[in-house]
Amino acid sequence: MNPTVTSSLRQRRRRSARTIGRKRTSTFRCDFVPISPVLMSVLLLLLVSTLGANGRRVPFSTRISTIKLDFYKAQRKSVPLTFRGGATVAAPEDEEEVEDDKEETGADIRQHPDYAKLQSYRMRQQVLLQLRAIHLSEALAKRGVPLPCLQDVSTPEGKAKPKNVDWECIQITKENALECMYTYEDQVGTKLIAPVDPKNVTDIPKNSEWITIVALNRQRRKDISKVDAMWHNKYAILDSWFKVDSEYSLLQHVGWKGILLNTLLNETILSLVVGFSLYLLLVLFLPVWEALLSRFLVSGMLWSRWHSWGRFVHLGLPFKLMVGQWILENANKGFQSIKGKIKEQLVEMECKILVESVPLTLGVPTPAHVEEGDAAILQEEEEIMEHLIQKESLESDDDEGDESSEEDLDED
Repeated sequence: MNPTVTSSLRQRRRRSARTIGRKRTSTFRCDFVPISPVLMSVLLLLLVSTLGANGRRVPFSTRISTIKLDFYKAQRKSVPLTFRGGATVAAPEDEEEVEDDKEETGADIRQHPDYAKLQSYRMRQQVLLQLRAIHLSEALAKRGVPLPCLQDVSTPEGKAKPKNVDWECIQITKENALECMYTYEDQVGTKLIAPVDPKNVTDIPKNSEWITIVALNRQRRKDISKVDAMWHNKYAILDSWFKVDSEYSLLQHVGWKGILLNTLLNETILSLVVGFSLYLLLVLFLPVWEALLSRFLVSGMLWSRWHSWGRFVHLGLPFKLMVGQWILENANKGFQSIKGKIKEQLVEMECKILVESVPLTLGVPTPAHVEEGDAAILQEEEEIMEHLIQKESLESDDDEGDESSEEDLDED
């Protein structure tokens, strides 16, 4: 490089350094030079953007992208600046002033004349929102969505357990004119039954609580869940009247035939019995079925229609599975139909046994209403019973006298 050029550059640098030193000593006489307001705001924004809200450093790319926006915001707002060691920072806001402003604002809202109306409106909206949420959860729970519903949070304390009850049986006559609450049958001679509290056996059931034994037993075999509901779930009818171990059971009067029918009418047992019976029939008549099947397979009626069913023989496995499923469904329908018809006949037999065996507890005929021959027989039976009772009392008195005499002899 030319020595003259280098010397001229050195002189220019020395002159610029002298001018900067003169300005520094003549203006502030401190450690920093005077800065224009625009440059100072830029430096302030760089410092604030470099340090986050918690004093952490912000990435340079984020800082550069926010400089322009912060610069315009700084020009609009008057930010108080303080000079500390040559740096400029924004004065923090006083927390007490902020809290005072919030309290004043809240006090102003409470003092508003329509504040009470606003509170009630918000409360109503909150209640409606909760009701809508409950309605939605109930609808989704019914569809199988695992959501909590009213049943999960309800307590069973308010529901009283159905109590065991005794029963009263009466026969319809022209005098009482009772009706069944289920079928409204008023045929003379029909037996009606109604629940009665065991503690108050003398109370006569209401007219709206009587039902025929036939209708009750049919409903029990048709839909067992609706039996207790006919008396609004106040009484445990099924547990009290149709269990063998209950003291009020009707089955204690039906004998071995009624017990056998009651056991056989169980759905599982009935299905097993019907299925086993059909299997026995199939095995017993197996030669007949084989002969009929072989005759059908070689018949001209079958092979004359080969063009209509032959194309289905060589189809794929999915179609054959579908045909097998269709055959099984039809077989199940036929089995259920046969079982239903057998069940109807067994239920009618059970109803007949119950009507014949359940005794009357109200309206029982007295000796004054029976025939003269029956009255004479009853009178003779009563005399015999009285004679036997007197004889037993005399024998007991003699035994007591003998024991007393033996005791006297022992004392002597």
